Amino acid sequence: AGDGLDAKLTPALARAGFPVAATLERLNTAILDEGPRARFLTLLCGSMHLEGGQVRLELVNAGHPPPFVIGPDADVREIGTPQILLGVVDHVVYVAESLVLARDDLLVGVTDGVLERRDGDKMLGEGPFSEELAQTAHLPAQAAAERIRRLVADFTDAPQHDDMAIMAIRIQQGARRRPEGSRTAAVAGVGQVSPHP
Repeated sequence: AGDGLDAKLTPALARAGFPVAATLERLNTAILDEGPRARFLTLLCGSMHLEGGQVRLELVNAGHPPPFVIGPDADVREIGTPQILLGVVDHVVYVAESLVLARDDLLVGVTDGVLERRDGDKMLGEGPFSEELAQTAHLPAQAAAERIRRLVADFTDAPQHDDMAIMAIRIQQGARRRPEGSRTAAVAGVGQVSPHP
């Protein structure tokens, strides 16, 4: 979630057909070209493609909290390996990871403002967050994003100082649970909220 160079350039490069890793490498160069105004940032960047009834996710994590996949059995797992932040070094090579998402999987990405929400010495990401994500296993994407937003709001009465963004993508009809072929297209239900006032 952003409104700067990353928010403008990343979609443009993706529409131009650049692979995910190359997109972030060009974005890194563009950020550093801003000179003294440049600021480092974290970013998740991915693309989805239908392959034989599955949805293949090509993902690069530039220093961002890893996203989660919640399966229909309520299994919660982190995916992707964090790589170097954008805008830190001149020459960076990103490596895209290839992952398979199956029908009924829910992909959830959050910023550190969600995971680092504090109640005294406790952080949301260190406690009940995974258990709460498991409860979204059968929710539509927008409802899952809203449930996470409420979880953040209810975790503490303290004012929220860090920006937060929540993205949820539900893999719906068309993607099979296993790799056997399918002629139907996958449909992703998408929900996102930015709960910071």
